Amino acid sequence: MHLNDLMGFGHVVLSDGKGNVTDDFKDTMYGPEVVYAELDEDGQCVKHPGNADFAIDMVGYGDWTLLRGFTGQYSYSGAIMHDSEYIGGRLEDHIRENAGYYVAVMVDGWPADDESESTPVGWAVAFHEA
Repeated sequence: MHLNDLMGFGHVVLSDGKGNVTDDFKDTMYGPEVVYAELDEDGQCVKHPGNADFAIDMVGYGDWTLLRGFTGQYSYSGAIMHDSEYIGGRLEDHIRENAGYYVAVMVDGWPADDESESTPVGWAVAFHEA
């Protein structure tokens, strides 16, 4: 089974680092379903000095971090994946070869005015050590 079929948004899976991935594990592990990227007045994701990626709010999710460097987007190697991308190829290999918990998350953009609703800007994969 391809990981893209198993890893729906908010559905945590466990990799043993030896190629096996399961969602049938004894521990109860919850991960984020949606994370938020900060948007500027023009609706573009805000970059902060010294940050390798856009400002993404992971507050409240403990030790979960976002995987970076797997998107095929031109001149961008951050965490946010384009809607046309999927969990396969190099990303699937990485998950299968590195033990831990993984979950696909939606990335919504939070507008600068704080009065508008958030808007989808892509998706990402979050990781937590097992």
